[in-house]
Amino acid sequence: MKLRYFFFLVLLLLVKAISAQNNGVGLSAYRLPLNKKGAKIAEPFNTKGGGLKLKIIDDPARLFRVKNNALYLKKNRKISEKDPSLAYPLKFSVDGVVVTAELVADRFIKNKVIAHRGAWKNQQVSQNSLGSLRKAIELGCEGAEFDVWLSADGIPVISHDASIGGYVVENTAAAQVLNVPLMAGEFVPSLEQYLQLGKTQNSTTLVLEIKPSAKGKAAMITTVDSVMSMVTRHHAQGWVKYISFSYDALLRIRELDPFADISYLTGDKTVEEVKKDGLSGIDYSFYSYEGDTNLVRKAHALGLTVNVWTVNDTGKLQRFLKEGVDMITTDEPELLLKMIKEQAN
Repeated sequence: MKLRYFFFLVLLLLVKAISAQNNGVGLSAYRLPLNKKGAKIAEPFNTKGGGLKLKIIDDPARLFRVKNNALYLKKNRKISEKDPSLAYPLKFSVDGVVVTAELVADRFIKNKVIAHRGAWKNQQVSQNSLGSLRKAIELGCEGAEFDVWLSADGIPVISHDASIGGYVVENTAAAQVLNVPLMAGEFVPSLEQYLQLGKTQNSTTLVLEIKPSAKGKAAMITTVDSVMSMVTRHHAQGWVKYISFSYDALLRIRELDPFADISYLTGDKTVEEVKKDGLSGIDYSFYSYEGDTNLVRKAHALGLTVNVWTVNDTGKLQRFLKEGVDMITTDEPELLLKMIKEQAN
């Protein structure tokens, strides 16, 4: 027990320290394409303005070069399928602001299957647990969706509901929330633990849902800032996509990172509004698509990605596969994976 509380103290101090990580500069992408010699990787950004001058400071793998103020692989270098490395560290500066990052080899699966709260329903583990993330990875899902709240003392923790184990997460210290027992001997995980596990692989994307705060817009912005700081601190940008029912949360993410992958969940915005506001895609309930049979086509025409939630029965799964959505969020990833495999054969 003492060790767990020591961990909570260290985590709290870490969260307070990482706010400086949101320094306004970064890269437009953190994934490395496979089998492309000399490929262009990313361009720099600076949310505070500036000349966008990119400079490599430390490149331990000697992989990268700057050309026309963008980041490229060196002419004679490529990342292959057989390369044993998951990711490559890089220290660089944008307009003199120094940043450390990890660029991950893009072996991420593209099979449309997003495990809702991880893979748990048929796996004897709790939803939104580290075990459910492991199972989603083992199954070979494109993504594992999970939900994040901010504890009363500012720690991002994982829970679908506002309350867990009798505690309202936003009103409770992390030490109490993270001591709530789950199945299979686990406890409620922190975002830090989830990112650490997620970064041990590069096949399943982490689909991070920021839950709307009951405390209003200011608290919502604080949650976003804490989450983004944690992701940046762990150099996890290449592993993470963001979703939320809060439009304010997504707009705040866009302020902090002009290139983060962000999708809206609520379904009360037109695809034209979503595109205008700089979001990456829509992630609407299947009811929204039933109400507008042209929604998938209209979103794709604007260059938006399309996800649908939460689809569990065979008929609806089959329908959305035929409609060509990019992703399907489901509590039945095993079923959807089986259907996709059967279609391929």
